Amino acid sequence: MSLAGGKTARPERARDGGLLPVLKAPGPTSQQVVNRVRRLFGERRVGHAGTLDPAAAGLMLLGVGRGTRLLAYLLGGEKRYLFWCRFGLRTETGDVEGERLERADASHLTAERVQAELSRFTGRVRLPVPLYSAVHVQGERAYRLARQGRAVRMPEREVRIDRLELKAWRTGPEPAALLDLRCSAGTYVRSLCTRLGEELGSGGVLESLLRVEVGGHHLRAARTLEELEELRPEERWQALLPPERALPELPRVTVDRIDARRLRHGQPIRLPRLLVPGEPAPERIQVETRDAWVGVVRLRPEGSSWFVCRPEMIWRAEEGWRATL
Repeated sequence: MSLAGGKTARPERARDGGLLPVLKAPGPTSQQVVNRVRRLFGERRVGHAGTLDPAAAGLMLLGVGRGTRLLAYLLGGEKRYLFWCRFGLRTETGDVEGERLERADASHLTAERVQAELSRFTGRVRLPVPLYSAVHVQGERAYRLARQGRAVRMPEREVRIDRLELKAWRTGPEPAALLDLRCSAGTYVRSLCTRLGEELGSGGVLESLLRVEVGGHHLRAARTLEELEELRPEERWQALLPPERALPELPRVTVDRIDARRLRHGQPIRLPRLLVPGEPAPERIQVETRDAWVGVVRLRPEGSSWFVCRPEMIWRAEEGWRATL
């Protein structure tokens, strides 16, 4: 294990850092996960591409070393969750951890009734931001205002829900539905449970949550913190995903070495405007040569046939991982 005062030995291939998929267990905060990874790698530059509530479990994507530069392109990525929504209950926080405000016998609800309601929650949906969240309201974190007992009017946020499917049903006075959700970034599952319970006339709260996918990455590729602790320091660095595997949802284009050199020197290049019929042009793409990943560029249409590509985040490694800034 690394010491706080120095860096662990790094394999040459991974010395620049990369992306680390971690399976977070219920209990620790997202920041505690970041702090443990910092200690394990002996690296202060560690960040994440989206928090999970302490009680939630699932996939967290962490950037280590220069890999923190990749996180900005994952924050807005599509997410998938499996979660239990319990009915017949309303709490202050929208989950089972909060103070109970109301209880009612919801044994009359059926799986068929819930299934019929789910179709109303697909597409563009407006959901309130939970009172107990880290969103800034009146210049302060909402959860701090809530703990002070101050009245807060929480904003609504438009999100996109691509899929919401019923996977299992549990009967009883407080029945529960296991739901499979695929959605845009910024979707609060607690708010979805609350709104679903309101529409069903029973109240609803989030019972448990597992994040399965983020930005094209799946939970099955993640390691637990305990598994990382059992690895030798060099093995931990080898577990990092290199940049060419970090952004699977971003379109990829191969350029020649001359264009790659221009991008690495901060110069724009021009590429043919190749579009998929019926699909809008992307704002960004990732660029590589046959031998190395170059980075991310922004696109600006030029006429009907070309894009101007301006460098936005360039790895600058002439031979992939073997060079540094």
